[in-house]
Amino acid sequence: MTSSSGAHSVGGENVAGTTRTAGPDVVMRGNMVHDPDRDRAVGIPPRRDRVRWGPVWAGLVVALPTFLLLEVITLALGWWDIAEPGGTNAGWISGINGLIAFFLGGLTAGASSMWRGTNDGLLHGILVWALGIVSILGLALLGGGALLGPVAQVVTDVANVGTANVPNIDPAQAAETAKSSASWASLGLGLTIAAAALGGVLGAKMWPSKKDVEREQAALR
Repeated sequence: MTSSSGAHSVGGENVAGTTRTAGPDVVMRGNMVHDPDRDRAVGIPPRRDRVRWGPVWAGLVVALPTFLLLEVITLALGWWDIAEPGGTNAGWISGINGLIAFFLGGLTAGASSMWRGTNDGLLHGILVWALGIVSILGLALLGGGALLGPVAQVVTDVANVGTANVPNIDPAQAAETAKSSASWASLGLGLTIAAAALGGVLGAKMWPSKKDVEREQAALR
């Protein structure tokens, strides 16, 4: 590419300024000449939507195996009191495992998304939670509840409240059982969505770091 003062020609067009012999790869936009051998456009693509499903699925892939792994580990260590009549710590342990799993899932979604805002991390974390709950419900209803522990059992109990046919059980007792199951399910769902949302927000702030952003901005000046 050559240049000289006076009128210049780009692709056969005369433009006031300098004369440039444009190669086949030079692109003319308005009064600007973009030469790929010299210039490099750097920018973020315009938003068409706020949801990036790739990071959401990545978060789900992290959350579900993590939950299953923690369930198996805690069961193998004998932390569940399932052999004791009236044991209750299995539900708490399973709930804590769910919190950890959904937090890591939200963290993965937030950290791997191209949108780095706090609201974006929050949204992607909540979507990981939503897909995770649907997946757990599907596995539980298909007979895979044993792999998911008490969390899946609670979800199954709530789903079967309206369809159960148990004429030999006192209706008041059945209603109390359903109320208890719904209460625990509400608590579990509320805590896990909070964990996933928090993970998404923190993940969105993990990368790039402030120093990386400042370095990129300085390089573009």
